[in-house]
Amino acid sequence: MPRAKGRTYIGPIPRGLHGDIEEMAGATIMPMEEDTLPCTKLYISGALQHISLYKADFTSYTPLSPPLYIGTANNHKFPAIGTGMLVVQVLANGGESGLTLHNALYAPSVCYMLVSIGTLDRAEGYTFHIGGGRLQIITLRSEPVSEVTCNPCHLYKVECSLESAYAAEDMSVMELHRRLRHISIAAACKLVESRAVCRIKLDPDTPEVDLDCEACIITHATCLPMHKPHASTLAQNFRDEVHTDVWGPSKTPTKGGHHYFITFTDDTTCFTLVYLMGKKSEAIKAYKFFEAWVITQHSTKIKVLHSDCGGEYLSKEFDEHLVAAGTVQRLTTHDMPQLNGVTERLNWMLLERIRALRYASGLPQMLWGEALQHATWLKNWTATRTLDGKTPFKVLYGTPC
Repeated sequence: MPRAKGRTYIGPIPRGLHGDIEEMAGATIMPMEEDTLPCTKLYISGALQHISLYKADFTSYTPLSPPLYIGTANNHKFPAIGTGMLVVQVLANGGESGLTLHNALYAPSVCYMLVSIGTLDRAEGYTFHIGGGRLQIITLRSEPVSEVTCNPCHLYKVECSLESAYAAEDMSVMELHRRLRHISIAAACKLVESRAVCRIKLDPDTPEVDLDCEACIITHATCLPMHKPHASTLAQNFRDEVHTDVWGPSKTPTKGGHHYFITFTDDTTCFTLVYLMGKKSEAIKAYKFFEAWVITQHSTKIKVLHSDCGGEYLSKEFDEHLVAAGTVQRLTTHDMPQLNGVTERLNWMLLERIRALRYASGLPQMLWGEALQHATWLKNWTATRTLDGKTPFKVLYGTPC
């Protein structure tokens, strides 16, 4: 099977390489700009079994029910939902050869393919020779399978120049719309066209009559759009101005007993963080959490906090904290939510997504908090016209992923 230009590591996993790929019902969000996708394999001695996130590579496959949960060194657990045999390409004698892996686990939430050296030794019948900065994989007939050299990071790294990484899944426009949690159809198609969503091939012959989503029709609000004038010059840098608002109470509490949520949205990057609250008075606590994230993760301080005149923002404790931090509080005119349009529109969008998710999935209403967190994550990874087609995550961090 052809693959993309990728990297192969042989050695123990270094600190910092652990991570997760967020996968949503088969549509993997992996923002990228180049024409090739990185495909990374780690050959390690610590893994008890081969583990792969590439289902298309399996030549035989059996689903696991229930899933097998695998633990990592940092106590994180991820599910393996299938098992089977796959073939990986390795460099040998100036060319390439296939290395067959039996009883490999399929775990879509891992970040790298893990090839267990112990399993290759115990079950596959291979031996290894390490010395002089080189590692050799050898068959029982003393035939070399692959040889790689050690890089400066003490990993045995192989650069592969191959073509395509993932088998594309044929999908209708409406199926993509549902898997991306009911974002607009135009935005969903643009994500595929720009390759921000990979492993998806859209059906170009989807009839227009099939582009009506029942969940969206039922859950969309019916109010007229409101004019959103910007009361001041657009912010030029992250943290120059932050918009915030509190929503609630919800008639049904979350599993944790939360009735409210508060959002914080940066004016420049449109990046949003959301916090669940049991009562409105917890707004100052949530703001301190957000402020600590800005200071610790981005080494900066909030200049302006833009909110409505809700009582949660007018308490003496809130005022004293903002004054001590040097943050200017900018309040809208009383009973004029239109002047807080950024967060009002955000709340409207998030509530639409929550209702659509619940309606389409049939999940109980108490899970609205989990739906809110997922809708916010997806909002930060979705391109927007405000940012000229970029995602808030890319604008904030300067990297696609």
